[in-house]
Amino acid sequence: LSLGQLLVREGGLPPQSLIHLQHELSRCHHACPACGQGNWHAPGPQDRLEQCRHCGVPVPVAAAGSSLSGSFVQNRLSAVDHGSQQFRSDPLHSSVEGPRLFANYVLEKQLAKGGMGAVYKVRHAETGQTLALKVLLAGEKASKGQVHRFKREARAQMELGDHPNIVKIHDAGEWEGILYYAMDLIDGTDLGGSRAAMSRDERVKCMAKLGRAVQFAHEQGYLHRDLKPANVLLDKDHQPLITDFGLAKNLSGNTALTQEGAAMGTPFYMAPEQAVGNLEAMGPCSDIYSLGVILYELICGQVPFSADSTVELYRMILELAPAPFSDHEVMEPELEIVAFKAMEKEPGHRYTTALEFAEDL
Repeated sequence: LSLGQLLVREGGLPPQSLIHLQHELSRCHHACPACGQGNWHAPGPQDRLEQCRHCGVPVPVAAAGSSLSGSFVQNRLSAVDHGSQQFRSDPLHSSVEGPRLFANYVLEKQLAKGGMGAVYKVRHAETGQTLALKVLLAGEKASKGQVHRFKREARAQMELGDHPNIVKIHDAGEWEGILYYAMDLIDGTDLGGSRAAMSRDERVKCMAKLGRAVQFAHEQGYLHRDLKPANVLLDKDHQPLITDFGLAKNLSGNTALTQEGAAMGTPFYMAPEQAVGNLEAMGPCSDIYSLGVILYELICGQVPFSADSTVELYRMILELAPAPFSDHEVMEPELEIVAFKAMEKEPGHRYTTALEFAEDL
């Protein structure tokens, strides 16, 4: 334990004070561009130059700024891209009693945990803001693809966070070898768990908002490629928010996890071209297909295709037409037209944009 951590454990120092001291110290250390030696200068109201005490060359000293500023976040992401990848165990798993500090956050409780990562409810030590913190806990078993996916998810949601129906990320980076990002904490459930409590009109309005959010992502150059009810969170006001951009693809660059043509996504919601791994055919139309499947499930109560094996499920997606709504004792002819158009087998026969899908709804 460091002295600061020991003081926090014994109750002699508030966690936020320790974080603040660490942050202030990090801002006061400046490396000389000529000799590389460290110099200690407190940041002031404006950028300035101070003389290196070792060689006399001017050393830039940046003005004081917020740790949650956009430039700070981008610097954190850049450091992750170029830094060493060392993974540790669960930050909450410790024999030491008292608050757990992780970067600028106080860990409060674990919300979810999977094979590779975990999500925690945290409190920012300086501002007191309550957030959700997602971390990658894979250890040495993490592949380059898993690391790439985690960083890509953070970057995509950060760039898309200005939309009201996409979960906003506030901070991202690496802390003692663990990759993380901090996002809004949504006090609610996912779309799949909320269906029964929603009226027919609420479901339709929800899908229209999702269509517009997906349109925004497409306009910013991102495909989601894993749209499904579990990746749509509903807040306390039943406002949908899209999350988990781990399979997102930047249309302006080659960012696919694989180039071998492997299927990516969740099988029940995959477009035909996605199911066969046809990367060239994947585009905005693939996300539109997934929106059609979600609409079908929200209205009819089940997905259009299900099978005991993935192979059979893919065959059905490629060859069969979805059952009409009437097979599920649902009489919604207009909504059926919208869902079926979004789920056309041929990409060119679907809605041209997600906005058209939303407007029809």
